[in-house]
Amino acid sequence: MKKIFLLLLVCAASLVGCKNANEPQEQTLNGKWELTEWRTSEETTYHAWTQQVTRVTFSDDDKFVAEGYFGNGSGRYERNGKYLDFYYGNSTQPSAMFIIDSLSKDELVVIFEFDYYFKFKKQ
Repeated sequence: MKKIFLLLLVCAASLVGCKNANEPQEQTLNGKWELTEWRTSEETTYHAWTQQVTRVTFSDDDKFVAEGYFGNGSGRYERNGKYLDFYYGNSTQPSAMFIIDSLSKDELVVIFEFDYYFKFKKQ
């Protein structure tokens, strides 16, 4: 009887602890991303980013370092679903807010002020 109970307990624990292979896994932002393309609305086509090299690096501890066209700085970021907020320095209010349009292991597309789409490639 003890062996049957133990076997059932092990089976139940393994079922609870396993994630469904079909469930989408949230992609991570961690790593260095470089801005490569932009567009002004969902209806327009992307254009190559020809301005100053622009990068952002995300770390595991919710910190970021940004460099390039939009300025240089660092701070922390908060990701809440599709929303991505940047807090430069020790700011308690978001300094920049984006919507994540898409994210894969090597591409990040964010929307800024509901009109500007920025496409980043992972470095």
